Amino acid sequence: MTRGLDLLQQAIDAMNTGRWSDAESAARAVLILRPSEPTALTILGGAAMNAGRYDEAISALKRAAAAQPKNPFIVFNLGESHRRNKALIDALPHFKKAIRLKSDFAEAHAQMGEALRALGRDTEATEAYQTALKHQPHSLVSLKGLGFLLQRVGVFSEAAAYFSRARALAPDPATKAILSANLGSALQQAGAQVDALQALSDAVATAPDSKVYWRMLAQALRHTRVIPPGPLFRRQLLALFEHEDVDPRALATAVLAILKDVEADIPALLNDPLLIALMTNTPVPDAGLEQILTAEREKLLRRVTDGVMIDGDPSFLCGLARQCFLNEYVFAVTKSEEDAVTQLIARINAPKKNGVDWASIAAIACYRRLDTTPARDVHFANAPESMRAVVRDQIEEPAQERLLTEQLVQLAPLVDETSRAVQRQYEEHPYPRWTRCQRDEPMPFRDAIRAMLPDLSEDEIPEIAVPRILIAGCGTGQETMHVVTTYKDAQVVGVDLSRVSLAYGARKLKEFGITSVRLVHGDILDLEKWPERFDLVESFGVLHHMGDPERGLRTVSAMVKPRGLLRIGLYSEIGRAAVVAARHLIAERGYASDAAGIRHLRAEIMTASGLPPALAALNNPASDFWTMSECRDLMFHVQEHRFTLLQIEAMLDRLNLEFLGLETRYATDRTRFSRMFPDPAALRSLKAWHAFEAQYPESFGETYQLWLRRP
Repeated sequence: MTRGLDLLQQAIDAMNTGRWSDAESAARAVLILRPSEPTALTILGGAAMNAGRYDEAISALKRAAAAQPKNPFIVFNLGESHRRNKALIDALPHFKKAIRLKSDFAEAHAQMGEALRALGRDTEATEAYQTALKHQPHSLVSLKGLGFLLQRVGVFSEAAAYFSRARALAPDPATKAILSANLGSALQQAGAQVDALQALSDAVATAPDSKVYWRMLAQALRHTRVIPPGPLFRRQLLALFEHEDVDPRALATAVLAILKDVEADIPALLNDPLLIALMTNTPVPDAGLEQILTAEREKLLRRVTDGVMIDGDPSFLCGLARQCFLNEYVFAVTKSEEDAVTQLIARINAPKKNGVDWASIAAIACYRRLDTTPARDVHFANAPESMRAVVRDQIEEPAQERLLTEQLVQLAPLVDETSRAVQRQYEEHPYPRWTRCQRDEPMPFRDAIRAMLPDLSEDEIPEIAVPRILIAGCGTGQETMHVVTTYKDAQVVGVDLSRVSLAYGARKLKEFGITSVRLVHGDILDLEKWPERFDLVESFGVLHHMGDPERGLRTVSAMVKPRGLLRIGLYSEIGRAAVVAARHLIAERGYASDAAGIRHLRAEIMTASGLPPALAALNNPASDFWTMSECRDLMFHVQEHRFTLLQIEAMLDRLNLEFLGLETRYATDRTRFSRMFPDPAALRSLKAWHAFEAQYPESFGETYQLWLRRP
């Protein structure tokens, strides 16, 4: 008897100090001597629950509850084991019984709230959390749970307040990081951008090894013009450029906000590590900084031409060359610069006393792709490291793409005249060029659709383990990367008109180790020749460039299985007002859609006075204004249709397609819509969304992102 009591006390002591393995061993020893000892069974159940062995925990706790049916703690642990085992309905009776036995049992109220929230019974969950807080004002579970519930219904400021209170109670760095991230998300949705970034910065600082928090911070930075003060954020921003799963374009405006403080000091600006990171990773989306870099490029070209930089360090010049390649040589160029570059190219094959003139080659690369000049034949084995990056960009990767072009499968020869004209545009200027993109952990198809369409009922979301997805108009692969990093185990087919774009996408997919995608060269109008049908078809920003967009939509919708989904992008007549103004200006000035015409138009938009006010919207960091291919796609496209939501509604009716929802640019737009149209049914009314856009014309940007379903 004494030995049994000693072992039981050892088990209790170990449990109280969190030594669950020791507690379990001692409890098992007790049960050998006393098989029905309720305390030992409770400890055994608790140890199994904490180890994730839920069936074993439930078995032990049921035996303990049979011996002590009025012990609320045993009953609670039984409910908690069911909850952790995802058996939420089974958990609820045990939580309720524990509360009947001990009405002020705050943890039971809180965990019952967790189960109810997971079941979507938000009103009951709110009541459970609030009761828990009544008995225990510092219930971290309840504070966090209420934050999630308020965030779900769009009450973001109050959600942030609960997350903030919860974070103050965090018992360890991991919990603090999670709550900082939740707080940052709620604050961003509430429109408190600086505070949101500060909270996400705190999450990164607390858990720097978590890729999730870095990605959340990067995503929150997209198009921001305000940033938290202090050197820590600057260091984090610089570090984000090293993350392979972060889109560097998302970081650009934050970098610009910091660089504005040093822009007046040109030498300091040009030596700033943030500027170098920006230049070598993404097009610079700022007119003032572009003009500084354009002037610096010309100055360095003169020095190289005059022989001043032959023995100098070409690293900055190489960084500038990488920027010019990224923006596809969209910077303004004078005739004298063109002449100087021609002179440098002529020098390449001339005899040299001191080996290769790397500065001259870097200067050429600031104006021309090296693979289009004799520099492609230079032996680069001893080139400086900065030059090796230029060679990779401008010689090696384009060569890979040329080989990949020859390996493409063709759906059918292109015959439609509009399709062939669009093909020519994208063969000359593949769109968009990109370096990296945001890559999140892919989710099961059902979970991903639920996240994007939270208003769908559960029976409307298909359960598909291996989704078949078609990207109709996959371009250079950026949308393809989005799909494969969104939907777990997706099998993807991408079709596009442009072989050059497809080859670019194939190279990028290979670079990131993506093997679940088949790329096919062909016209969307010929998709009926493809034998299979898909669970989801995505066609973003493609249909409005067809001769007959309705015919295109009819064709792609026929590729969807019955009750399958479509996600399409169509230009907004309201959102494209600035582009319409630009196209009028192009017609008036007679600008051609070649490099010279695009450069002249950009220079006028950036510097001229007295232009239509609508054009100002083009000269902003979020616009497709900062590369040659994007400018051509934005303002010089050979074919463009724009729509109102009422026109789209009529088209969907004719095609018998069901409208499921619209993606908005920001969560606050959905909150405004719900205030304007409180009836949840309005979310599926294009008439309601049309009225909303009329009042808030910036809500969708230039392009509607619509979700549809085939009957």
